[in-house]
Amino acid sequence: MITNGVDVAIGDKFTACRIALSSFGIAEVNLIVMSKRQATKTDLSMQTVVGTNFVNLSRKSEALLHRYIGQLERERHRLERE
Repeated sequence: MITNGVDVAIGDKFTACRIALSSFGIAEVNLIVMSKRQATKTDLSMQTVVGTNFVNLSRKSEALLHRYIGQLERERHRLERE
């Protein structure tokens, strides 16, 4: 996750986050910040990248995420074969 100017710290919690999963729908999740680092973009500007974990993921959101990731993996495999 890229912060886009929002100041975050390890341990910060974000509740009721909505992730659009293409045609699969919207997954509403809670996140906790687990890591934070600076990365250099191709134009040499800096951006903050944070790693998050899901917290108390509902079965519905977990199922949506699994279906979405499965679709992405199938697409990646298809592209690798071409």
